[in-house]
Amino acid sequence: MKKFLPFVWACVLAVFSLVSSSCSNQESEKMYDTDMQEAIAIYNQGTEYTSAQEYEKAAECYRIAADYGLDQAQFNLGRAYHSGHGVEQDYTQAAAWYYLAAIQGNPSAQFALSLYYLSELGVEQDNEMFFYWCQQSANQGFADAQLFMSVCYLTGFEVEADLGQSFEMFRKGIVQGNIGERIKKLCSAFALIFIYY
Repeated sequence: MKKFLPFVWACVLAVFSLVSSSCSNQESEKMYDTDMQEAIAIYNQGTEYTSAQEYEKAAECYRIAADYGLDQAQFNLGRAYHSGHGVEQDYTQAAAWYYLAAIQGNPSAQFALSLYYLSELGVEQDNEMFFYWCQQSANQGFADAQLFMSVCYLTGFEVEADLGQSFEMFRKGIVQGNIGERIKKLCSAFALIFIYY
């Protein structure tokens, strides 16, 4: 019996450790949910400030929510830095916030970041990174990115030219929203890509 006593104590400690760890994980998840609810509430306040054109207050709300990791707040803070609304205009900061939202899968941020790489705003010009982030956004159904990808496939920009794929991306992107606006975006895509081609 004495030989098994250390083994029994080791088993008891292991079970206690697992139960304690499980409780700790559940508490962490509850804290995370509470933090995200708070971040969403702060973000929503920021959107109200934006609607009221109180950009400094909006940017502060977006920063707080972005620090919690809320991707839409990170994207909106990137937009604030891009436009200079509520903060000093800073393309490097905008790119950094877009990146944080983009890696979480935010298609708007992925597309914005792709354009930064294409046009050398806040980051070094990098056609491969442009294509990567634009493709990520397009794959999630973001219309502007789909139109840009259509032009990439049509012209062979960073990808082998493929008229079928070009048409498919065009079809997906053109049907979303106002047709006139979509045509303007398509023209913008042609113009930007030909500048950097």
